Amino acid sequence: MRAGGKLLVFSKAAVPGKVKTRLAKDIGDEAACEIHKLLVDRTLDTGSQSQFSDKELWCTPDLSDPFLNDVAEPYGFSMRVQDGADLGERMSNALTDALKTHLWAVLVGTDCPALTACDLDEVSQALASGTEVAIGPALDGGYYLIGLTEPVPELFSGVSWGQSSVLETTRHKVGQLGLSSKEFNEYRDIDYLKDILEYRDLLDF
Repeated sequence: MRAGGKLLVFSKAAVPGKVKTRLAKDIGDEAACEIHKLLVDRTLDTGSQSQFSDKELWCTPDLSDPFLNDVAEPYGFSMRVQDGADLGERMSNALTDALKTHLWAVLVGTDCPALTACDLDEVSQALASGTEVAIGPALDGGYYLIGLTEPVPELFSGVSWGQSSVLETTRHKVGQLGLSSKEFNEYRDIDYLKDILEYRDLLDF
């Protein structure tokens, strides 16, 4: 018998030059990496305050990053390695794995500091009530959150990840597959310097 819900957080290792590369063009690799660390910490903190009791931090490229190891356990996250040829395959594989043991799973990135524990709980409640796909739309045309009650690999194939068409492509696929869906608060991801400025009242950058 499957348990309730599981929260999955996707993160890259905190390596300068490998994270927040678009932001790094404005503020440099080291500063961008520090922003990445702040965002990861905030996301895990948010997850720890939600109603999810089962929480996993899915890391790439492996589990050796000292920073991720330091922050995962205090917030109650176990660590897993992302597996797949691209972001879509890695997301699909992680959700499929979670749904073997849980009735619903919610996957989030770490680029959206506006995300709250209440948001996560609302998504969880919607999935528990029968919504098949939950989406947290981002202002840049992507999404910061996706939740499922059953594996749907089709949602993650043929998507131009990192482009402004991700959300519309996903909506179209949801419609084609005849899945019930619900969208939640639209938030801004942090990808560029202007995004940090939008969040300066929320975060101590």
